[in-house]
Amino acid sequence: MAATHHPGPECEFGLGRAEAWVVHHVMVEQLTREDHDGEEPWWALDIVRKLENGTTTFTTYEAWRLREALLAHAERAETPDTDVAMAMAIVHRIEETFGSPPMLES
Repeated sequence: MAATHHPGPECEFGLGRAEAWVVHHVMVEQLTREDHDGEEPWWALDIVRKLENGTTTFTTYEAWRLREALLAHAERAETPDTDVAMAMAIVHRIEETFGSPPMLES
């Protein structure tokens, strides 16, 4: 089954260098997980590509998938406190910037 992209308008979402590192790290974790059922999460790959190209614009769908991944990252016991604080700050900014979440699918 092919992954379905959810194109839509993109919104500039500025990230500092440390924030971008945390987001990149969390997205790479999403891409290297072993429980994908054979499909890479296209949205994580798109976010990584954007960050590596110096872009921090996200669609609402990407932002809310990022939010879910950051929340999971922040809840893990092994996540450093500084990363938890940064992840939660990004989560709050996503909520303020992007409004209500779209219907999410895997």
